[in-house]
Amino acid sequence: MKPRGPSILASCLTGCLGGVILIVVLVVFSMQAVGIFKNSATYTAPGSWSINIHDSGLVTIFADQGSSSPVHAANITVESPSGSTVTVDSFAQNVTSTVTLGSTTYTGVASFTAAKTGVYRMHVVGASGKMLVLPGVGKKLVGSALLSLVGIVIGGLLGLVGVVMLIVGITRRRQGPPVSSVPMQ
Repeated sequence: MKPRGPSILASCLTGCLGGVILIVVLVVFSMQAVGIFKNSATYTAPGSWSINIHDSGLVTIFADQGSSSPVHAANITVESPSGSTVTVDSFAQNVTSTVTLGSTTYTGVASFTAAKTGVYRMHVVGASGKMLVLPGVGKKLVGSALLSLVGIVIGGLLGLVGVVMLIVGITRRRQGPPVSSVPMQ
């Protein structure tokens, strides 16, 4: 007679598969998040720069606030690929967003919406310091986070199912073979 319950091998494989999925998802999400910031462009104000925007949407501008005249939204003007002026919005006073790259901490100071892809011109006058421009960060991180969440749920459920299978299998094996329901004579 075969033992009752799931096999220990099947239970362990299911649990391990869930664990592997969790680890892979977390590593991939971390690499994507780091890649977004690693591929960002840094600039030193004052000056003018061309920024190639590959995805339309929100572009966030961060600045090192450690200089004597740090960059603020009022110091920034942006031109679209067609040459028209793009509205630059200041970060709200009660919103703080920071990014640390190396030894420099950048604080979110402004943003603008890139209506289409292409080369935008950014000008900064009346301020000095390092700046970091991150196009489409929100979209990329939210997309990665949603996919990662699905992977985490699947991996977590597989891991949980594996543990439950292992417990059920071990418990049933300890109980011994089933008792016969045939009456004794």
